[in-house]
Amino acid sequence: MDKEARGYYEQAQQQLQEDTQDVTQICKDVNSIVQMVGQLAAQVYECGTIIDRIDQNLMEAEDFIDKGNNNLEKAKKTQDSVSKLRSFTYALILANYILAAVMMGLKLVKYLHPSKPTPPNPNPTP
Repeated sequence: MDKEARGYYEQAQQQLQEDTQDVTQICKDVNSIVQMVGQLAAQVYECGTIIDRIDQNLMEAEDFIDKGNNNLEKAKKTQDSVSKLRSFTYALILANYILAAVMMGLKLVKYLHPSKPTPPNPNPTP
């Protein structure tokens, strides 16, 4: 029985060594997983920071677009005002030319057809 006990002992010792190796390997694997999770957490944090910056840039872009739209509206109103003012100025210049032409025409008519002087009234009424 001594041999049989010794066989069990050696088998138990071998099983213990295998179990110890398995536990050691499991510990190494768990440590690797912990490292990977830590790296993943760092990458997730970094991605969150990048997403925050993208969000901030989008909000700033939206503000710039709003300001640009406001500036475009102001420019359109200014352009419309200038266009109306330009049309009014052209109308005034045209009216001046027409008035000058009419006055020149009247002077020309007077020059070509001078009016006869009217004789003084012999019977003035008191």
